[in-house]
Parts: sequence; structure tokens; C-alpha cells
Amino acid sequence: MLAGGKTILVSNGKWRANEQPPHGASWRTVPFNDSGWKHAAVQAKYGQGPWGWRLHPWPITGTPYLAHLRLVPVRINIIHGRRAFDGVETLLKPGDCRLRVRPATAGHAPPEMLLDFGREVAGRIQVRGQGGTLLIHTGESPGEALNPWAEAGDGPWANVQRLGLSAGAVESTPDAGFRYVAIKFLGSTPISLDRLRLDFIYYPVVYRGSFSCSDSLLTKIWYTGAYTVHLCMQQDIWDAPKRDRGMWMGDLQVEGDVINDVFLDRFLMVRTLTALRADAQGGPAASAMPVNYVNGIVGYSNAWICALWDFYLHTGDRSYIRGQLPLLLSMLRYMRRGFNHKGVFTNKWNHWCFCDWAPHLGDNSGDTPQERVATDLYTCLAIHRAIELLRMLGDHAEAARYEHWRHRIVASARRYLAAPETHIFTNIRQVNAMAIYSGVADRQERRAIFRRILAPGRASWKQVATPYYNYFVLWALAELGHYHQALRFIRGYWGGMIREGATTFWEGYDPSWPKKYPHRYLQADNRPGYFVSLCHGWSAGVTAWLTENVLGVRPIAGGFKEVSISPHLGGLSWADGRVPTPQGVISIHIRKLATGEIIRLTLPKGVHATIAVPGASARLNGRLVRMQGRGSNSGIIKLNQSGASTVETYYRSHGVPLHP
Repeated sequence: MLAGGKTILVSNGKWRANEQPPHGASWRTVPFNDSGWKHAAVQAKYGQGPWGWRLHPWPITGTPYLAHLRLVPVRINIIHGRRAFDGVETLLKPGDCRLRVRPATAGHAPPEMLLDFGREVAGRIQVRGQGGTLLIHTGESPGEALNPWAEAGDGPWANVQRLGLSAGAVESTPDAGFRYVAIKFLGSTPISLDRLRLDFIYYPVVYRGSFSCSDSLLTKIWYTGAYTVHLCMQQDIWDAPKRDRGMWMGDLQVEGDVINDVFLDRFLMVRTLTALRADAQGGPAASAMPVNYVNGIVGYSNAWICALWDFYLHTGDRSYIRGQLPLLLSMLRYMRRGFNHKGVFTNKWNHWCFCDWAPHLGDNSGDTPQERVATDLYTCLAIHRAIELLRMLGDHAEAARYEHWRHRIVASARRYLAAPETHIFTNIRQVNAMAIYSGVADRQERRAIFRRILAPGRASWKQVATPYYNYFVLWALAELGHYHQALRFIRGYWGGMIREGATTFWEGYDPSWPKKYPHRYLQADNRPGYFVSLCHGWSAGVTAWLTENVLGVRPIAGGFKEVSISPHLGGLSWADGRVPTPQGVISIHIRKLATGEIIRLTLPKGVHATIAVPGASARLNGRLVRMQGRGSNSGIIKLNQSGASTVETYYRSHGVPLHP
């Protein structure tokens, strides 16, 4: 812990901790006997780990590249002492307020109000006035804001802030993520405020991407995911503006997909990717073996490699990737040690194999058979991405070395991890989705996974999964061609959060969890409670999925020099959007017709497109064109011209020749 730039408190593994302290306040007193509690687990040395040096204040304010807005609440609810307040309506108007609060009479609760800013925000509350003391507690839900002293089992994340008022001085709460603010007014004399507002802190990045479609719920889901990630873009790219306010690589892989498709921002991506990998290196030279996996989690090193590949495809930043080459090679060597002589991941050094906050995948032991299978499959994908990066950089010798290893571990995964009778990879939805997303599952296994695990109505859909790993489930459905089912799942799952009042996507969610006071019953860290984040970057991947599957726009060469256009309306009548590239914005509109589909596309200069079109024939700018690789129901059109183009596809010939 820091104060005034000096270290005043350091903890270590000799401290004792317990996730569920006893009821009451006795455990906070000196005589309490904590000998039954476990020794605290050391997550990282001081100055390392996802928080680095930013432990206190949390975070350090005054970052020069962040911007500030002054906002007022949209609603105010008086909890206690309605007659004590004068001038409440002035809090709802821009500019300084004129609020006067009379003290509570004997035997009555202090005057208290609840502010609602209408949506999740990131920032701090600023007040100025005189006459007493304010107790301020922020929360992402009314329950969290109004229950600041709930016990640890379901308690809030932030602490109550006690702000003493002195004339002319502006007092502020610490930065946090919240929507609601509960304020108690203490003192025996009247309190007057001439300022009470939100200092909204945000990263000033332009929304260059867009999405809309014939289903307004899907449109709202896209923008909710984009806003979720935007709030997580602060000093670095965090998992959440409330907690942990840290850099976690699994979160960043998903957030990076959204950032690439919505903002195409380089600065924070490079800053965060670099910091995470440097922390895993732990001091040795880049070419030396790292001291740990990224974040100390085996799968998060896979996420780092995948995020590098996605970042390169969208930005074309070859120089940054080249600078990461020694770190990539050293991490590959480190990762290889986790596999046995059969080519199967065994976690023989007992690292944390976290995959998801779900039974058997986020276990407190951090090492279950299901976690090891999912990690093995994820590694197969990461090695494939690493090989592509090595080839792009011209290091063909290392690419060949790891291509040989990849073939071996993929073959081993199919041989040892898939059940020989059923051809599925455990009975868990997330694990089987990773088998498809990673490319490990062969044709027989893909059919079995869909039939037994991913088909509608299967028991696996009742299993708990966070929005983080459900993103990979969406990709698995897309890989299998089940776009209608994927959109139904999006409407029910991410749309379910919105129907329950979400303005950003939640860290954990299941449609079956209780709907009364839903925040209290959300689960993460293997337990429910108000501490669970209602704005979590790893939950926003649906935004990138909609861009890359419904609009169907994906880069296939660095910096969008080549782009794949393969829209899938999945029952929608139309979809429209923009996708940012280093050369400019790709605009696309797809509309279903009675006889086919029409695609209106605008490409920036220097972007070459491969358009996959459904149908037996097609016209490009009014002229019948010969489609490459044409099957009975689809084909490919190459488009090398910039500017606006129109592609009309026909499901059947309808008197139109099948080719010119």
C-alpha cells in the first residue's frame, strides 16, 4: 500500500485470509482468533501482477490521455428525510447546484438520497459545500449502493467514503465504475452544497465502427458491448472499471476483438499487451525463458498470442510484432514444457489453469481435468496463430519447428482427449466449443459435438458459462454454420441482461438466476454477490461477433490489405455497418430479397475483397459475373476496386444464366 508515494504496508503469504468471514464485526477487532484461516495466496510480488504499481490510489488520477466530462444524475430518489431537502431539483441541471439539507431530528435516520446516472459510468463524485459530513457509497445497482455494510458473502466492492465539507474545497470519491450513488448527510447543523456532480473519466477514442439491423435488440446489444469495452479503456485496458481494475489477458483478447472492430485503437492495445508480457517475463532478457505464464494463467499465454495475431490482422503493425518476436519465441518454449511425452498438456508444474467461472473450469484448485483439456485445445489454436506470425515475419525455420509440434499436439488431442465412444471433449459446452474454435475437432467430432452438446435443447445449454466463454461458443456455432441458432442465443443471453436492466454487460450471467435483486445473485469467483462486476470487458465479445459474422467482414491479410466479406443474416431482413481499417472505413449494407440478397459495399483504396455470396448466380454493378469456386448454392467474387460496388446474388437462376 502506498501513501504519499511511500510504501507503508506490505503483505505476504504469512497473512491469513478467508473468503467468508464470520458474521458480525468481531473479526475486525484485535482479539479475534484467525488461526483457523488459511495463509493468504501470493498472486504477485509488489509492483508486479495485473495491478503493477497502481495499488493506491486505485488508480492514479491525472493520466494526460484521459478526458473528463461533468455530468449530473438523471433521477433522484429520497430514501430518508424527504422534508429535510431543499433544492433537490437543482442537482438534475448542469452547472452548480443549490442544495440545502436540514439535520435529522432525534431518533430519526439521517437524510439520505440515491442518485441514478441512467447508465454505467466510470469516474468519481465531486462535492463542494459546508456544514457537515457526507457518507457516499457508489454501486452498480441500487442494492450495492444502499447496502454498503453487507457481509462479505454478498457485499459490495467499494468502500463507503466519508467526505468532510469545508467552504470552498472540492472533495472527491476515488475513481470507480458505478451507476448509483447513495449519500447520507451527517451533522447537527444544516448542510449546503453548491456542487454535486459526476467527473466522468473516459478514453477519448472515436467510434469508427457501427452496426444496425432489422432486429433492434441486436443493434442495442452491439452498442452495449462497444460501450462496455470503452469504459474499460482507462490508464490501460482493464477487465472492469469497478474491479479488478487490472490487466487480464483473457479479458484483453476479447476486448481487443471489440476494440479492433469498433475503434481500431493502437495506443492502449500496444501499451497493455506490452505490459502484460513484460510482467510474465519477470526481468530476464526477452530471449530467455519467462518466469511465468501471462497473468500466471496457462491459457492467458494462449490469449496473448491470439491477441497479437488479431492485432496484426486489423492494424498491419508489422514493426510491433517484430519487436515481440523474441518474447514470442521464449513464451513458446515455456509453454512447450507443460506437455508430456505423449503431446498432452498435463500441468506438471501445477499452474493456474483457469478457463471460466463455471463448475470444473474455474475451480479453486485451478487444476481440474476439464481445465486441462480446454487449455490443451486452446494451446493448439495459439500455436497455429504463432506459426502465422512467424511466417509473416519471415522466420520460416521456427515456423516449421512449431508446425511440426502443432501437428503432434493436435493429433494427441484427438487421440487422447476426445472420448472414443462419443467423439466429444468432456460433456461441458465451453470445452467442446474450444475444440471447434481451435480447429482441433475433425469432421466426425464436429458432428458429434453439435449433435450431443450444441444442438438446441441439449442438457449442456443448462450449464453455467460466463459471457467470456460464451463468446467462443458463438464462434463454434458460426464455424458449424448455425447462424440462426447463434442469433437466438444472443437474443436470449446478452438480450437477457438488457431485459434485466443492463447498460453494460455483466461479468457473470445465467438466465436461470433469480430476477429479484439480480445483482446480488450474479456469480463470479465461485460465489454470488454485489461484488460481481456489471461492466466487464470479457463479456462484450458479442459486438465483434456480430461485425465479423452478420456483416461478415474479417481481415485475412495484415492491415486489411485483403478482406473476407461473407455476410450471414441468420433470418434478419437487413444489416448495415461500418468496419474501420488503416486505409479507411469499409461500409456494407446487406438486404434479403425475394430471389436472393443484395450487398452494397464501399472499400477504401488498397483493400482487396473476397466476397462469399450465397446463390446460384450473381451480378457485380449490374453485370453478370463468373463466380470462383462456385458450388450449387454459393460462390466467390474477387473485388480489387475501391469505392462503391453492388453485388446482387440469386438463390436460383430465375431466368438468369448461371454464369456469363
